[in-house]
Amino acid sequence: MATVRARELYNDIAFDYSTIKTNKFKRWVEETTFLDAIVGGGCGDGVRGKSVLDLGCGSGHFCRLIKENSGYGAGNVYGVDVCDAMVEEAKRIEKSAPRGISYYRVDLLGSGGDGAGDTVSDLRVDVCAAAYLLPYASSVEELRKFCSFAARALGSGGRFVSVTTILNKPSFEKAAAAADAPGGVLASDAWGFSIVWEMDSVRDGMLADVTLFGSCSRDVATRVTFPNYFWSKDAITGALLDSGFDRVEWLVPLVAADAPGDVANEFGRINRTPALDAVGFFVATKK
Repeated sequence: MATVRARELYNDIAFDYSTIKTNKFKRWVEETTFLDAIVGGGCGDGVRGKSVLDLGCGSGHFCRLIKENSGYGAGNVYGVDVCDAMVEEAKRIEKSAPRGISYYRVDLLGSGGDGAGDTVSDLRVDVCAAAYLLPYASSVEELRKFCSFAARALGSGGRFVSVTTILNKPSFEKAAAAADAPGGVLASDAWGFSIVWEMDSVRDGMLADVTLFGSCSRDVATRVTFPNYFWSKDAITGALLDSGFDRVEWLVPLVAADAPGDVANEFGRINRTPALDAVGFFVATKK
């Protein structure tokens, strides 16, 4: 099962993963676009007075960003993850600097966790968020299970906001055609990540290794690699609609207003490169 592999992986890299939060793409583009969609982005009062559930919360990075900013005015914030080490780290940080966030170890594709499975399943929230949860679905069935978990947790008018890797077939097929062996490579030195796969065909659910670098050079001392199952926008949209969502909107990435000038200029030049096409942001809503 995909969550078993994810649990083992993140237990191993929990410390190393925290070192790449300074990655240029994550810091200035991903965080800005994802947070804007969760807390603002034209959605009325955003999360003011509303409850938020972070699916695959890791060490609680986005939970804390949402709760710490008094301007957001978020209500209850919950985080769940399948990885023991990540949840323990989130709880450790919460204990050292309390923000009123609750964390649980839960397998979203199965049952159980730290005894909180039933508690989390019974939660009803206004917003679900997920950063790179869907790439751990190894089949269409698992993709739908992730989406269905979010749909069940949301009431009428609820929003599911996510950032995920994307199978942009034209970009992947072009890279595969240029390779000397089966598979291909998509990379951006400027933004500090690469995608490498060995499969001889480009298709939904294909497995690839994603490497992130803490700096924007290929610095082996600050990099972490993990496997992702890549799904196209069509496949993800279909799974969301099949799971009870009524509308899916794919968002245009944003760069932070306070980004350094060189970062903003770089974003304007290369935000349409094939490597960046492999990351997507969406908001799915229920009536």
